[in-house]
Order: sequence, then C-alpha cells, then structure tokens
Amino acid sequence: MSLNISDPLSLLAYQSGLADPPLLEAAAQAADDLTSQQRAYKIGDPVPIVFCRRVSNNGGVMVSPGATEARYQNDGTTNALTVSLMVVLSEGELPQIAIKDCFVGPCRQGTWNQTYDRRSGTWTPGNFVTTVSGKDPWACPYYCGTSGRYENMTTMSYVNTFVDGSERWEHQLHVFVRQGIQITRIIDSTLGPSNNVIDLAIYLMNQSGRIPSTLIDNTQMLAAANFTETNGLHFNGVFQESLNLDEWLEQISNDYLLRLVELNGKFGFKPRLPVNANHTIKTTAIGWSFTFTEDHLLPDGFEIQYIPLSERQPVTLQMMWRQQPDSDIGFARTTEISYTGEASAGPFEQYDLSGYCTSETHAVKVGAYRLARRKYITHTLRLTVRPASYNSTLVLGDIVRVRLRRETALTALDYHDFLYEVERIEKTASGACVFDLTHYPIDSQGRSLVALEVAAATAPGVTIAAGRSDYSCDDNSSSDNTPIGSSGIDYPAFDDTPDIGDATVDLPAPTEPTWPEGGSPPIGTDASQPAGEASGGQTPVGGWSNPADPLEEDLPGATISGATGAGGAPQSGDTLSVQEADLGCAGQVCWSKIDKDTGEEFDISCQDEAIAGAYSLSITSSEIDYYIVATGRCKDPSTPSGWGAPNTLGQTAAVVGPVVPSCGDLISVTIKWKMSVARYVSGCTPSTVQCFAFGNTQYTKTITGVPRNTEIDFGATINAGAGTCADKINAAISYWKCVGGVASYTTEALGTPGCSYNVSAGYTQTPYDYEAVGDVTYIGP
Repeated sequence: MSLNISDPLSLLAYQSGLADPPLLEAAAQAADDLTSQQRAYKIGDPVPIVFCRRVSNNGGVMVSPGATEARYQNDGTTNALTVSLMVVLSEGELPQIAIKDCFVGPCRQGTWNQTYDRRSGTWTPGNFVTTVSGKDPWACPYYCGTSGRYENMTTMSYVNTFVDGSERWEHQLHVFVRQGIQITRIIDSTLGPSNNVIDLAIYLMNQSGRIPSTLIDNTQMLAAANFTETNGLHFNGVFQESLNLDEWLEQISNDYLLRLVELNGKFGFKPRLPVNANHTIKTTAIGWSFTFTEDHLLPDGFEIQYIPLSERQPVTLQMMWRQQPDSDIGFARTTEISYTGEASAGPFEQYDLSGYCTSETHAVKVGAYRLARRKYITHTLRLTVRPASYNSTLVLGDIVRVRLRRETALTALDYHDFLYEVERIEKTASGACVFDLTHYPIDSQGRSLVALEVAAATAPGVTIAAGRSDYSCDDNSSSDNTPIGSSGIDYPAFDDTPDIGDATVDLPAPTEPTWPEGGSPPIGTDASQPAGEASGGQTPVGGWSNPADPLEEDLPGATISGATGAGGAPQSGDTLSVQEADLGCAGQVCWSKIDKDTGEEFDISCQDEAIAGAYSLSITSSEIDYYIVATGRCKDPSTPSGWGAPNTLGQTAAVVGPVVPSCGDLISVTIKWKMSVARYVSGCTPSTVQCFAFGNTQYTKTITGVPRNTEIDFGATINAGAGTCADKINAAISYWKCVGGVASYTTEALGTPGCSYNVSAGYTQTPYDYEAVGDVTYIGP
C-alpha cells in the first residue's frame, strides 16, 4: 500500500508568495545602534560573511564586529583608560580598510590594524586596571579572552585612549566595508569582490557542502546573474545567521525577482519575469511552452482555487532599503508604493530589504512586483494529466496555456483559456503528472501585466541628509583613504596560547590485518552454534537459513546470439542480436564496447525499438579486441529522458579477427549470375536507339583451388561513368583461395561481355538491373 498526499491547492498562494504570511513590525535591519555596548563573540557563534561591492558610489555595508580578545589598562596618574580590542570582521579575506571607514560608536577614532588568517595586533589580552586615588575606578571586564587560530578569517585590532570618566570607552566598533570577500565572479570569471546575489548563493552552496558543485546548474546561474546585474538588483550585506540554506535561498530569491529551480537534479535560479536576450525585462508579447486541453486531462483532473479577496485588497507597501553615503554612516529609508487613488490611508505592509539593498530602484521594482501580482493574479490551478512528452520538458517557471472547453448551457459554448506559470510538478507512481499552476495575466497584446508594471516602476531618486549635527567627535579625517596597518601575530600568538595538539583528539585507525570489512559476524566466522550449548535459553529448532524467496532471486540474463568465432567469440562480419523477449518490455537496447586491455568503455549505437523481434548490431573490424555489452532500458514516461533505469543484458567475449583457413583438400566451386543494362535512349527526336548490353543471359564461372568451409561473397559494383556499355557493370567475387599452399583472401573480377555501343552526349540512361542467380554465397564443400 502506498500513500500519496499533496498539499491543498489553497496553500499554493502562500507557498508561491502570492499571499504573504502575517508581517511583524520591527526595526529595519540597517538601523544599527551606534552607541550600544561592544558585543563579544561567544564560542559557537557563526563567523559573518561580508558580501558587497561598492560601484559608482553605491553599495558597501556597515559591519559591527564582535570582540574575541580585549586589553584594559589605565594611567596611574590621570586614570586615562587605554582600550585594545581584537575583532573578527569576516570569513575570507577582505581588501585593506581605509582609516576613514573605521568608527568607535559614531566617531572616527583609534589606531587600527587588519590582517588575514592570523591574529591582528601585537598586544596581550588582560585587565590591567588599577585604582587611582581620587578617581572613580573603571568597570572593565575581567575575563578578556584568549587567542585563537583565526583560520580563514579577516581580523582587526583597535587601540584607543579615553580620558578619565569618559562613557564612550565601551561603545560598539563599526567598520564600513566597501569591497567584500574575494570570490570568482560568475559573470566575468574574475577573482574579486562581488555584489551579485548569485555569486553569494554559489559560494554558500560550495562552502556548506550541502549541494555538490556537480549539481549546480551553471548555465541557469549565469543567466540569473546577468538578469540581476542588468536590472540593478545587487546584494550588499552581511550573512551572519545560522540558517537553513534552502529556506534562505527561497526567501532571498523573491527580493531579487528570482525563483529557485531544480532541473535534471541540478539547482539553479530563474527570473520570475519574462526576459529578453539582453537580460532586460521583456515587455512584448510572450510565448508559452505547451498548451493543455481536455484531451490531456485525467478524470477529476481539474481543480481551481481563487485567491482570497483579503489577500487582494489594495494596500500601500513600505519598502525599506539603505542609503549609503560615501563618507558617512548609512541609514535605513522607506519608499511607499501604491496604485494611484488606492490605499493612500492604508492598510500598510512593510518589507525590509535594508540589510542588503542599497538602491531605491531595486526596492521599488520588488515592491512593484509584489503589488502587481497582488492586483492581477486571481487564481491558481491544479491539473492532473496523462504522461506525455511534457514530463521531461516542462520545468518550474515555464509558461503554459490551458484551454478547456466549457459548456454552460445546451447551446452555450465557452473556453477556460488562460496562461499559467508552473509552480510545482509532481510525478506519481502511476505515471500521471500533477501540475500546480499560477495565473499569468496578460493584456490584449499578449504582454505580461506584471512585467509591464515592474519595467515601468522608477524610483523618486531623492537623496536625503543623514541628520547628523555639526558636532564632530572625529579624531581621524573623514577623507583619509590611507589603508590601516597590517601588523599581527601568527598562531600561537603568546606563550600561554594552547598548541593545536592540546585541543584535538585523533582516534587511532583499526590496525588488525585480518579485520573484515563491515566487522566480524556476531557468533563466529561460520555463524553457527554447536548443539547443546544454547546461550540465553533453548536454541530454536531448525536451520539458520531462511527459505528461498523467488522475489529476491536475480533475474536471468539475456543471451547475445550471432557470434561465430572460436569459443563463441564474435568476429568481424557477425551480426549480434538480443531478443525482445529478453528485455521483457518495450524499450531500448544500447550497444557499447570495452577495451579488453584498458577497460575503457565506448558507446556504439542505440536501437529504440526491436526489428523483427530483435535488437541487432553488425560487428566490424573496429570492434576487434573489445568486449561487446548490451544494455537495455524500458520506456518510462515519468523520467526526463523517457527511459527507465539501465539493465545490463549481457557481455560477449572479446571480438576476434577473421580466421585464416588452412588449405586442406581443394575443391571446385561453380557460381551463377546474370546481368543486364537497361536501354539508353537518345535525347534527339525522332531518333531512338537502344543498347542491351547483356540481354538477359545467365553466366557461370568455376573457381578451383578453394579450401573447404570457405565463404564466397558474390558482389557487384555499378559504374555510372560515361563510356561503352561494357564499362557500366563490374561484377566481382571475394573468397579464400590457396596459392602456393597458403590461404589468402582474393577479389576477382568476373569479366564483362563486350558491347561496342558508345554512350555519347545527348543520351540519358535508366538505372541498371542486376540479379544474382543461384548461390550468392557458398560455404564448401
């Protein structure tokens, strides 16, 4: 018994993003508290990945790194406090940060160093604060961390001195990163920072190990990367939470007008809008991949679900994004999007893209997409159809047409005729296909209504001030592009830093030379127990083995017939066959050959249906010294290829060359044939001339000196060149013949009876007629 449970169609609107789950009101991701207390990393915290690229004064991201080590020391007279912090900025290597991009709270202060794959700075961690007479003591942490390896991490060291009584000594550090980690960009195959979300997705797939590189569809990925790049949909953010990768990719793709798809077992992204060849949004008439009619539907194979009106009422979307000035701290902004005259007073829905979106145009196009889908898409559809070619051709995101005849009265005829987008495909065990489809609205010109709205959406483009007052606490210049220092210490950083061997455990590998793979049997090598020595109770009566189960027995192999060489080996000239009954189904047989010396396998040919009840292969001299393998596959319309799993039907011995016969007793062989040439007709009227070169005469020839068991092949070659009739036919035989006691393969012309008629210009000829009479081949005696 098998159970097949599908999600209710009513959930499709939520699963595809047509209806959003209830949104939570929360502060923007980019709204950092600049003067919060410096946070410390805890063991097990994920290392952030800074992924950004500032281009044309747009992009980059503000990072608020956590500290792993600290040093606090005050002056014995003034009580001024010197704070030193070691922070982890990002996984991977970042380009050197400029002095103007390093902040303590809102202020550019301190001395900074940055390095990669080791600890930054040279100071030792610890609390060295003392009590100064007449001064309030500093309340600094006592546990200041120990050094680590910082493998594949970009680290920074910060040192700054604060006057007695300052409240800014524990402010959070902030670093504006203009160029993120170094990766190989998919668009230009160049190593460097990237702001393309597809590069980030590929990096996360590779680093997580969840999806092997061989299962990443690079063609789909490149097309999606070009789409986001062309339309200005860039990623400038910090990936710093431990999330389910599949869920995050699904979530983030919506904000880049993409969908995560799987085709032939490979993962990729596909634009949610129609796209031109130059990767811009297509605003002309669109086509569709397939048309479903009532001929394709199975009984009860049509189900429709309308989007609830509560999910389609007019709303105003508040799209949150991040404005990032070149020389100041970035801040979150909101752009409101609604249709003219609708929902001006609400209701409002808030979407926060500020963690990675630094372009108002990006935010506006995503908002227009959400608003247009909400307005124009009215329903979803579920079709259950019989298997056909679309089993393997349709994929998620494809556009299909559904045209179904609808009779509403005795004389009334109408059609349900709409375009749909494929959201989900289910292939059942019975072979039926279930397609979950989302309404794809078009206008009278066949253009996507959603694509038209997104392409036309433009941002106001107004830049607003950061709201910072004239007061400045900067010690470092806001225009100082000097890279910070790069001093650091290799692991182990200090004398008391644990060696790596002190924190690792290596378990010894098994060394028993006779240890069997998988372990020893539980009782003994022969899995037997002497009678009368029961352990844990009376031994059950009977043998250890279970009765044979015919369902567990191996299927009988097919027989490859037609081999005529010594020991049953095939030889050149043989025709090998596998009977259709051996395959056991309507299917395909593919032939391949394996080099008997190297084991390398090569495909020869495939036959998609049996001919006269058999699948055949003619052996030539190119198969000599190769094993011949027959592999069968039954038809399976539920698979992308249309064929089921391959099954090896048989393998022959290595192909041998033709055997040279021994002379032995000589015999005489007589062969018979007749040849004729059809008439030549003059092209000049009224003259008509005919030439019958040989009429219908039968000819014979006796060959002597032929070894017994020798095959004689009767062949003819028609020569269509100009000349006498005698030039038109050249018949020959090939056979083994003894010459001087040695057998050799001979080809001999049979001779051509003369005809003096000359075929000159102006004459045409009809095809020759040739017929062999008697034995075409002879095997003596």
